[in-house]
Amino acid sequence: MNCQTKKPILFIDYLTLIRSGELYGGNSHLQVTEISKSLKTMAKDFQCSVVCLAQLNRSKNQEPINT
Repeated sequence: MNCQTKKPILFIDYLTLIRSGELYGGNSHLQVTEISKSLKTMAKDFQCSVVCLAQLNRSKNQEPINT
C-alpha cells in the first residue's frame, strides 16, 4: 500500500483526565463512554486517527482468585 499523504495521529495518554460536559455521579463507565464518542466524532471531523490509553478499575467485576 503506497500512501502519499500522511494523516495526523492524536495520542491521548490518560483518558480519565479529560473532563466531560456532564456529571455522572461518579459513574466512570458513562463518562468514558461519552468521552470516547466525542473523540470518535472529532477524529471524523478532522480526518485523523486517535490512539487513547486509559487505566480502568475492574476490581468490582472480578471474582477473587483462589490460589
